Amino acid sequence: MKLSGVADSTAPESKDRSEGVGLLPIFGPAYYTTDQLTKRPQALSVAELDTAATRSIIVSGALILRLRINEQGQVVDAEVEQNELPEIFAETAIKAFRQSRFTPGERNGQLVNTLMRIEVRYDDKRLSGR
Repeated sequence: MKLSGVADSTAPESKDRSEGVGLLPIFGPAYYTTDQLTKRPQALSVAELDTAATRSIIVSGALILRLRINEQGQVVDAEVEQNELPEIFAETAIKAFRQSRFTPGERNGQLVNTLMRIEVRYDDKRLSGR
């Protein structure tokens, strides 16, 4: 893993350096994107996205969620990256995926934290009947 923001004492001082150089790195859990894994996380159950709050709304579109899944397969964070739908759909999807469980991602046989993007698409058939 490459750390950014660590000052290199052998490098000459330059006016082109960014302001954050020389600060200590902030350590935390590393999350690998799915393209960096040898085995991607798999959902253990289907997230419940069709709720009473969304069922009566006639709409089609998509939203993209960014999930942080830990090495035990638990979703530790879910956030909306892009949304074409009313906010209630994003709220419902976030709640559903935060309660979801996955098989953990693997990198070379080791269980790792994963950053995964998921597209949720709603295609309401009632729109085609109009």
